[in-house]
Amino acid sequence: MATLTIKTADELMALDVQDRWRTRRAGRETQVSKQVLRAFVDHGGPILAEDIAAAFRDIPAAAVHQALAALDHDDLLRLRDGQIDV
Repeated sequence: MATLTIKTADELMALDVQDRWRTRRAGRETQVSKQVLRAFVDHGGPILAEDIAAAFRDIPAAAVHQALAALDHDDLLRLRDGQIDV
């Protein structure tokens, strides 16, 4: 027989928050995200998305742009008109 676990609303909300934290942390640890931060440290901002894509010789530019769009969607950076700011 299966066991049914009952959680309070607070417990369920805490799980959701933890999942979001894990997702955001994973986003910050991608190579694309690290390259964006490196570019900000080296040059200041805003950074051109094309410059980030050019930094990855072994990854197609379209894939880098998709990764940047995903980071923007997750509110880890802001991508507007081909420029990135944090």
